[in-house]
Amino acid sequence: MAVINTIKYNTLWGGLPVFIIPALASVYFAVIMPVSYDEAWTFVHFTHEGFTTSVTHYPAPNNHILHSVITNVTKYIPLLSDLLKLRISSIIANVIGMAVLYRFISKHFNQNMALAVVALSSMIFMNVYYSYMSRGYGLYNLFFIAALFMAFNIARNISTRKSWFFFSMYCILGFYAIPTFVYAFVMLHAFLLFSLKKMTRPQLISGAVVCAVVLLLYTPIILTDGIQALTHISIERKMTFFNAAKAIPGYYLIILREMTSFHWLVMLLPLITSIILLIKRRQKRDVYFSLLFLVMPALLLPLHHVIPFVRVFNYYSALFVIIILLPYKDQIAGMRKWILITALLAAQIILLVHFNNQVYRYEERDLAVNITADKIIPDIIGNRRYFFDGVLLRTNLEFHLITGGYQRYTIFDRHAFLASADTLQAYDFAFIRKDMDKTVKTPLYGKTAYYNIYKLSRNEEH
Repeated sequence: MAVINTIKYNTLWGGLPVFIIPALASVYFAVIMPVSYDEAWTFVHFTHEGFTTSVTHYPAPNNHILHSVITNVTKYIPLLSDLLKLRISSIIANVIGMAVLYRFISKHFNQNMALAVVALSSMIFMNVYYSYMSRGYGLYNLFFIAALFMAFNIARNISTRKSWFFFSMYCILGFYAIPTFVYAFVMLHAFLLFSLKKMTRPQLISGAVVCAVVLLLYTPIILTDGIQALTHISIERKMTFFNAAKAIPGYYLIILREMTSFHWLVMLLPLITSIILLIKRRQKRDVYFSLLFLVMPALLLPLHHVIPFVRVFNYYSALFVIIILLPYKDQIAGMRKWILITALLAAQIILLVHFNNQVYRYEERDLAVNITADKIIPDIIGNRRYFFDGVLLRTNLEFHLITGGYQRYTIFDRHAFLASADTLQAYDFAFIRKDMDKTVKTPLYGKTAYYNIYKLSRNEEH
């Protein structure tokens, strides 16, 4: 990747210690954490189905196309487990992303600031989570950081033609990673427009080229599933302009809480303090940069009539840390490196312990579909007949059935509806949501906080 080819050997290696904990954490959790619902969904519907399906179908936002395409290559890597084959690309994207972020901040601010930004942002809860999850958010984060790096080069007239080329390329890749890169795309162009103080010819050309190439890349999906597959907003997320606008203040707090897994005040107070200090010191360039990226979601989301999942703004983990540290960049630059690195390593260890304490609770959301599923599946897996009544476990189970080589299984799945295991003797196992369960006679085989499990047959075939 061009943006990291120019990293000086001694510069990067001098800050190597702050890269070690995030990289090892990514590998460690990739090994020990069970497959998640979204990962299983990606595997079952795209990776397992092959390259053609991955680039031509978009039945749900779970298809992060570029990531799905990459998993169609990594699934053939020998020696790794099936799950690690899916996750390896996210680990690599995370490491490259840290290197690009380091190069960006060291070039446009200072090396010590770069160490601090990389060390802290890489250990924010959501960043660690998507550093190993087989999803497209690692690529999404990488391409945003790379595009922002090029935008700073353009704003400061550094290798302008080359920077415009790579800026356009990273935006295209960001769009192909996840369509909601459109928010980042608009923000980046707003930043350039503000920095250059006018709409320039290269910016118009870049925008047109990005739109044309992205349209070309998504043409197979448009021809197969229609344009609505990409533009559709779920009923749960769609709202009027005014309702979206009213939801914005609370949404910002949710972003701060979910992104860090701390109380929102932990990030909000430092952000407010930084903005006040930047304004007080009349650091206009930093003030404009900070306010633009902090305010843009509040402008874009009501116009789009939606309040999306927080992970859509995962790349803000780096932006928040940059903004918080901006008023102190000169003091950070003057610190002795060994003192700075020691402090950063201590902070990383604290954040790692926090992540480890929180991630298991986080994985039990969505009807206990991940951690609990991993405990249940070994006892029920086989060439059997399964009935699911509004229980998401089906996708996780199918991942294990496929990777385990089972071929003669049957799955019946439906939306939650009143059901009784007493009438389901045609199945070996039934999973019924507790609020929908009308079973009277059949004894429980197991249960979770959300659903009951019934063993309906003595078939022991595996």
